[in-house]
Order: sequence, then C-alpha cells, then structure tokens
Amino acid sequence: MTLQELDKIRLTPMVFVMGKGRSGTTMLQSILNAHPNIVGPPESRIIVFMYAKYGKVTQWTEKVLKAFCNELYDETRFFLLWNLNKEELLTDLISVKNSLTYDLIFKIIYCKMDPGKDIKLISDKNPIYYLFAPELNKIFPEAKYIHIVRDYRDNIVSHQRVLPGRNAAQLSYWWLKINMRLEAQKQNNPSNWIRIKYETLVTEPIKSVEEICRFIGMPFYESMVQEFSSKLAPAFYKNADRKSFTKFHSNVYNPINTKPIDQWKKVMSAEQVEAIEGISGEYGKQMYGYPITMPYKAPHRITMLKAKFTFALLTNTLRVIYRYHIIYIVGRAFARKFIHKENKITIK
Repeated sequence: MTLQELDKIRLTPMVFVMGKGRSGTTMLQSILNAHPNIVGPPESRIIVFMYAKYGKVTQWTEKVLKAFCNELYDETRFFLLWNLNKEELLTDLISVKNSLTYDLIFKIIYCKMDPGKDIKLISDKNPIYYLFAPELNKIFPEAKYIHIVRDYRDNIVSHQRVLPGRNAAQLSYWWLKINMRLEAQKQNNPSNWIRIKYETLVTEPIKSVEEICRFIGMPFYESMVQEFSSKLAPAFYKNADRKSFTKFHSNVYNPINTKPIDQWKKVMSAEQVEAIEGISGEYGKQMYGYPITMPYKAPHRITMLKAKFTFALLTNTLRVIYRYHIIYIVGRAFARKFIHKENKITIK
C-alpha cells in the first residue's frame, strides 16, 4: 500500500446506520452498498469491541499488528462474513505501520472489502451501536449518522417472527429506550444526524434515498433502489450461511415493498396492542407520529419491572463486554478450536 493510497483512505468519510434491530438497518445498509462509490460491509462489532484494548495504541509495531489481526479474526462474524485474506491485510498494515491510527486501520479494512470500487464513503451498521454512539463519535469525530426508526408495533411483530416467544412488552420497552438514547445522542451534534422512517423509505424509496444522499454528500443513483437486492449476496455475504441469514433478513432479497407495514393489525390481539401502546405509544406519537389506536392503560407493574430489568441487564452486559474486552477473553478459545483454528498468525 502506497502513502498516496493511504491518504485517500484517511480522508474517506464514515456514515453509521443507527436504529433498533428489525427496523430496516440491513436494508438501508444494502441500499448504500449498491452505490458505486460507497462500501458497506456486513455487520460486525470489531470497531467498538477492539477499542478497549487497541484504541489508545500510538505505535503500531509489527508485533502489535500481528496481535491485532489475530484478535480481529477471532470475531466470528468478521471471520465468517468479510472474506478478507488475513496475510494480505497484515502485509498492507505493516507496510504503512508508522502512519497508522486506530480509525485509519478500520478504514483500510473496510475499503479492502470491495477494492474494485472507487470508494468515497464507508457505511457501517450494527443494532448495538445505540449503546456505543459516544465511542463512535470519539473514534470518528466527523462521522454522520442515519437513524432509521420503525413503528414499534411492526418492530415487535418482526422480532417475534424470527425469534418466537419474545415478550411483546419487553420489546416495546426496548424500542422506547433505544430510540430515546439515539435521540439524546443527536443533541450533541444534530447537524451530523438524519432521521428516516422505515415506512417512508419503503413507500417513497427514491425520495428517501435522494434525501439520504444529499445528507451524506453523495450523488443519487436509481440503481441503489432498484438493484440493491441483486448485489447483496456477492457483495455482503458471499461465504455466509444463506439459510441463517435469510431467516433474519429475508426481505432484503426482494424488491422494496410495503408489505411489512401494518402487519401488527393482522396478528396482534387488542390486549397486546393495548399493552405495548401503554409503554411506547405516547413517545411514538409525539416523536415520530405513530398514532395510538387504543385508550391509554398503564402497563402492569410487574410487566414493567421485568422489561426494565431485562433491558438494564442487556445494556450493562454489553458495556462490561466492551469495557473489559470480555468478548475475546471468553470466546477466543472456542472460536479458535471449532471455527478457525488454522487461521492463526504466529507472533514472534
């Protein structure tokens, strides 16, 4: 890698797709990836989970880079889905080791996902980013953020379709708290954020994607809307388990359509609607314009306690994993033994 190539990558801006899971983040990332000058890799957690250990490194020696690459490929989603040659990546990083910074390393990695593109912007998405927006902003101060929000009732239906048995009240509370967190983050730098409603994206895709392109400073191409699904498999998940991916994201293999809107009206009982509107209805109406359809009824006290407990447990666990690098300490032995045991670079 030449210094000229490195300088171009250094100046490549980042955009993050933010939103609660099952809100259309994968579809939106797919649309962005269909742009001829945007690379949007598969979902991973490498930026936030490696930051605890490597975020403050100032001298990227060959030894440090080898250790970094070993841990990078221990992240199972990255190893299985990104399909990058480990030796080639390490060689590229070592060749410019005196110029590296934490943020630049990840820009290099992202750009290697599609080297045939003239990449002018990098897009990333992960549902857990709601919890790490302050860290992302610290790593990439100039980054922009696209917040996609979906009707909480359809969001719950989508969750329960792929993970049957999930408690609707808990999911409603999570929708509420996650979107409240993202709205709070916007206040720190509102000009770097844009909000897109899932319903608007699927009913008026060209208008919505044009708005997004203006926000991120990229030209709009209709092919982003028309061809994103045909480009998804080779560009995103070439070596992934198609069956597993399709279970969670089957809609991204189809043209954009409005079928997922108002599914809750067909499958939810009046009691379920009353319960979840009691939790998220007022916020959803005031902030996003989602109408309340049932008379307000305060959620049952035990139901709310369970919802709050599970959400607190989830977020605090993720923070501990991030803060103390536990994702690698706990998972590394299993990953190396059963998933990619031949993928180790010896550190000398």
